[in-house]
Amino acid sequence: MTINRTFYDFDETVTVADIAVIVGGVVVAPSSAISASLITDIVPLHSATSEALSYISSPKHLAGQVIPDNAVILAPESCQNSLPDAIHLIIVDNPRLAYAKAAQRLVTERVAPKAHRTTAGIAPDARIDPTAQISPRATIMHDAVIGAGTIIEAGAIIYPHVTIGAQCHIFANSSIAFADIGDHVVVRNGVVIGSAGFGLELASESVVKVPQLGIVRIADGCDIGSNSTIDRGALGDTIVGKMVMLDNLCHIAHNCVIGDNCMIAAQVGMAGSVTLGKNVIIGGQAGISGHLTVGDGAIIMGHSGVTKNIDANTTVVGFPAEASGDYWRKLAGLRRLLKQSDNKN
Repeated sequence: MTINRTFYDFDETVTVADIAVIVGGVVVAPSSAISASLITDIVPLHSATSEALSYISSPKHLAGQVIPDNAVILAPESCQNSLPDAIHLIIVDNPRLAYAKAAQRLVTERVAPKAHRTTAGIAPDARIDPTAQISPRATIMHDAVIGAGTIIEAGAIIYPHVTIGAQCHIFANSSIAFADIGDHVVVRNGVVIGSAGFGLELASESVVKVPQLGIVRIADGCDIGSNSTIDRGALGDTIVGKMVMLDNLCHIAHNCVIGDNCMIAAQVGMAGSVTLGKNVIIGGQAGISGHLTVGDGAIIMGHSGVTKNIDANTTVVGFPAEASGDYWRKLAGLRRLLKQSDNKN
């Protein structure tokens, strides 16, 4: 996954040596020519390519990774002996903090031309199908694309470069940025799509915001409930599959991937990089910790707290969430013990 040039500009004049100065790192290279090499992209480590910047925090994260020649890697000294010689290695104390500083230098958001920044109305270069219905109190910004038959209600804001497909319905006061939305999608009142995810890194005397450089991709037929939020990816995209039904007041964090036909009830929260398979059902107020995988057809019952991966076609409940049969047996046993204790007293 590379930086999406529709939504972001990338400065391809920055060298490996420049980045080392910006992040306070040391270049480990066999010649000065390598330090003069230009950086052409930013990618996750698992997608590392020649001349693209990635970072790694621990040698254990290298398991199974193939690092190509001339990749640019920010890493702590502990990783040096585990990385190939033919890369552009920059040694730093805190790779994620260094990555945040490097990304701030390399990437900028593509904003609307000043003349097109309106408080309401349609930018002159927005591409809107003549059959779309746009409220005069909606805002459609620079280079946005609106498909045939789509309805956009009052107070909705469609930010620059967003694409919305055919026969969609964008309800009042919703906000869509950094997004590519398919056909027949319903976005209900007050929804926020494409906001920056909660990416932070502690520095010595401050908190540094890690740039969020992906977008949101929503497939055909989805229904996004009122006042829900879907954050754009940090590096890579947040993806919502076909016919996903999202209830009100849900939060989908950066880089989550939701499979087709999932049903997610109100007040569910997912931390970053959660992956749901197809046909997953999640009850109200459940929460899922980051970087977990939920298999196809799994059911997460309401109020559950998921802290580990869930196998396909498994029902879980409780905190920490476990197989429902085990949970109910333990609960029944606890009730028996309490009853026996009460009888003794």
